[in-house]
Amino acid sequence: MKAIVFLGIALLTFASSVRADDASVSYQQSDRDRSIRIEQQMVDLEQRVDRLDTSISGQIQTLYIVFFAGIVGLVGFVLWDRRSMIKPVADDHHVLSEREDKFERVLREYAKSEPRLAEILKQYALW
Repeated sequence: MKAIVFLGIALLTFASSVRADDASVSYQQSDRDRSIRIEQQMVDLEQRVDRLDTSISGQIQTLYIVFFAGIVGLVGFVLWDRRSMIKPVADDHHVLSEREDKFERVLREYAKSEPRLAEILKQYALW
């Protein structure tokens, strides 16, 4: 019973403090003007953010292009460098291989007149 009485008093107190026809809150012309200015500022701010977003997106895209162009350039340089380093080595190998072939022919010709050299060449599978 005490709870019901307490609840009733609380409801009456709350209802008397909140009135729908409270005249102290009024919407004036200055409030309307202020609201319009705030809305316009929000629109302007949104446009500035959109322009900034577009600008940043363009800059990021440019950075990506520069980055990938750098990678492609680096790969091209590495391939060119390896090719230029291998060519002299391959040329030297070719010259030495020809020289070795000539040296073997000379030894075989000489081994025809020297039987001991022929045995040594056969032992090492050069005959």
